[in-house]
Amino acid sequence: MRRVKARAALCLLLACALLLGAPCARAEYRELREGMRGSDVLALKTAMYYLGYFTSLNLSDSYNAVMTQRVKNLQKANDLPQTGQADAALQALVFSGQCVPAPGAPSGSSWRLTFFMAHRKQITWTPKVIAQLMG
Repeated sequence: MRRVKARAALCLLLACALLLGAPCARAEYRELREGMRGSDVLALKTAMYYLGYFTSLNLSDSYNAVMTQRVKNLQKANDLPQTGQADAALQALVFSGQCVPAPGAPSGSSWRLTFFMAHRKQITWTPKVIAQLMG
């Protein structure tokens, strides 16, 4: 029981830190499709890794045929049209923490993504910050 409470507290802490640390989503996302490259492609791939859509963090910044298929898998799991393109709405969904993890993804995929997003926003986890969030 103590472990369950600790895990729930950690999830709450990470979610609060994400919400308090910085805006939840960028104002603009460019539409990503096969053939494109960039840090935004790598960020999306990394987030998809934490959701179970990739099995390795050995990722490139290239939106290739594998990425197109993984995006289609993500779209299918989230009841979206399977275009293989990552439009602004899809990216906002992925980075919001509300995206459905891949079928068969390890339990805890959502809180791992929340932790990734909090880390990406460079939140400093001091005892004071943790105490404030824990109330």
